[in-house]
Amino acid sequence: MRNPRTSVVALAFLVPASIMALTSLLLLTAPYPSTVASFSDAAPETGNSFNTALWENYVAAADSYIEQDSPTATHGTDTLLTVAAWGAGGGKNNRLLADFDVSGIAPGNEILKAELELCATSVPGTSRTYDIHQVNSTWTEAGVTWANQPTVVAGASDSVVIPAAPGCVLWSIVDDVQLWVVGVTNNGVRINDSVEGGSNNQTEFRSRENSVTTDRPNLYIVYRTCIDSTAPGAPTGLSAAGTDSLVTLDWNDNGELDLAGYNVYRSTTQGGPYTKISGSLLTASAYSDTGVTNGTTYYYVVRALDKCDNESADSNEDSATPQTGPPEPPANLTATPGNTEIALDWDDNAEPDLAGYNVYRSTTTGGPYTKVNGPLVTPSQYTDTGLSNGTPYYYVVRAENDSAEESGDSNEATATPVDAPPAPPTGLGATPGDTTVALDWDDNSEPDLAGYNVYRSTASGGPYSKINGSLVLTSDYADTSLTNGTTYYYVVRAEDTATNESGNSSEVSATPTDAPPAAPTGLVATAGDKEISLNWNDNGESDLDGYNVYRASASGGPYTKVNGALASTSDYTDTGLTGGVTYYYVVRAVDTSAQESGNSNEANQVPYSILIAASDSYVNEQSATTNYGTSATLEVKSKKQGSNQRNERTFAQFDVSSIQSGSTVTSATLTLCATSVPSSRTYDAHRVTTTWTEADVTWDTQPSVAGSATASASTPGSPGCMSWTVTSDVQLWVDGTANYGWRIADSSEGSSQERLTVYRSSEDGAVPADRPHLQVEWTVP
Repeated sequence: MRNPRTSVVALAFLVPASIMALTSLLLLTAPYPSTVASFSDAAPETGNSFNTALWENYVAAADSYIEQDSPTATHGTDTLLTVAAWGAGGGKNNRLLADFDVSGIAPGNEILKAELELCATSVPGTSRTYDIHQVNSTWTEAGVTWANQPTVVAGASDSVVIPAAPGCVLWSIVDDVQLWVVGVTNNGVRINDSVEGGSNNQTEFRSRENSVTTDRPNLYIVYRTCIDSTAPGAPTGLSAAGTDSLVTLDWNDNGELDLAGYNVYRSTTQGGPYTKISGSLLTASAYSDTGVTNGTTYYYVVRALDKCDNESADSNEDSATPQTGPPEPPANLTATPGNTEIALDWDDNAEPDLAGYNVYRSTTTGGPYTKVNGPLVTPSQYTDTGLSNGTPYYYVVRAENDSAEESGDSNEATATPVDAPPAPPTGLGATPGDTTVALDWDDNSEPDLAGYNVYRSTASGGPYSKINGSLVLTSDYADTSLTNGTTYYYVVRAEDTATNESGNSSEVSATPTDAPPAAPTGLVATAGDKEISLNWNDNGESDLDGYNVYRASASGGPYTKVNGALASTSDYTDTGLTGGVTYYYVVRAVDTSAQESGNSNEANQVPYSILIAASDSYVNEQSATTNYGTSATLEVKSKKQGSNQRNERTFAQFDVSSIQSGSTVTSATLTLCATSVPSSRTYDAHRVTTTWTEADVTWDTQPSVAGSATASASTPGSPGCMSWTVTSDVQLWVDGTANYGWRIADSSEGSSQERLTVYRSSEDGAVPADRPHLQVEWTVP
């Protein structure tokens, strides 16, 4: 807070008027009064000038001291502040903390001097040096102790020697106060003995709570602010130039050292009144006014502004009238002759309101010219067609803007159309094959192109013989029936509709050879019962003899050939495989010279197994002790006659020991094929949990089954096969659970009418494929 006891003291200095104009740039050089009696901060912003600066003084907003031997004690309300360095016994040092509120000084002001004054009531008997440090963490007068004291900046801001007699002491902290003014957090200062723990000594200073108010901790600050009232000189040399929707201003630079910039003012009336049109202050002596209307006259003045916001008088006034104006004449017109046409090209115009171009033609140099285009030409090029070959034509081009204003003529360009022969073809390449050479080249672009002629020689550079009959209409050609091992040289010529033939293309050569076939493509593999079927795309070589099939147990090989004689078709079935194992295949093509191609793409697959029932039988409730193990049929029936049940059930067991232990069963499907079926019925497959044999199982001796059905299937509408998904059961058996097969029964036995399905058993040889079978797919561990 401000010191209420100070009074205004008049400080007068003789400063010449010419220097006063630069007051904001001067440095303080006069002696600085260092006693309270010499200062007053009453109305400092308007009154207390110290040479070219203002000054204020502040009483501490908070002060305290902390003592090492009482680390948790607070001294915020003490009337004396002590700084001590005790040697005897150790741990008895004292430090002083003080904080001042300088928020009233604006951030833009420059701190010229800042001195902290403490007034001592007692001093040590020997000379001591006290350091002042900037505090960089928070503290409060009511709570600060030695134990929780704030941290400080490492280097001392200032150091002073304590006088031999009681009195006031000053520390300079200009840099610290400047930091607080510009926004660094203000946590005050700490004062301590520069060598703590020395010989016993102590200084006592009056605190802000002391009754002697004149000696309380004070901070005296001198700072510079703007008190310059002299405006800059009026800018000179203002000039204004109008173009399309734009006025460009320029003026001479002002020479004031404290110049901040310029403001631009505009009016539509000579002499004003003017309105400021520049936004932020201009630092350069030029300005572009874009918010103007073509055809309107605008009047401008410029004023200079110094760093104390003093604005100058008006510059000279200047005016300008923005307007569109015609475009510039196009530049660099060129003319290139063709067959009954001339192609024109020129540089793009840069006007923002450009609408397009008009093309003018004459048969006499210098004109008169006749416009040849209809609508405006928007690209900077034009092709004039329907001309007479052999006649010279002369051209100029004019640009036109959105206001239909046309430029002057471009430079004149002339050309004479002529039916020239086509350009030699480019990009000719030759690819050898078996008794063939394939040629390919870039398309010619002439509009009157008729085709191409192909020439061949057995010597580089010719002489060449034409080998095509009629003109070649595409840009490729296959030369066949050649001799392998002989080098052939080729050129191609283009021909137009007037039979004009171009020069030779570049020469290329190729030597046909009996190359091996291309690697087959599109190889796919399909899994089967202990087999894998392969299929691939047919090769197209005329000398193809067949294919070899290679197999591997790992991706990428090594591969082993599995076919004996060459495969003559693009398919192959590899049999006798092990289910659950992944096999990898490639195919190679072979020609009549026994040359073998590279590998096809690799395909892989895992064969499965179809197992025929090892044991099957059905049991009949009506004949409860009869065994049907040798029957050619298996039956499932649901029937109730009176109070008697007449149901039938089927049992089937399969040997899955060929599936390697630890394998993962990915699919297992049980299939029974019916020769007669009832209307729709649901049949459940239950896993059997006790032993039975085909030779002795009867209704009375039938084995137990799991409580829940593994799967259910519905009878088809007509005789056919039914399937149950039993993957989980087969996985159990592979993992070591005892395998007793399945029981197939009507899910709702005891129908009032007989519901009977008859299946083929494993003893039925009439249709082997329809015997009870189990298809298992798995992967080995």
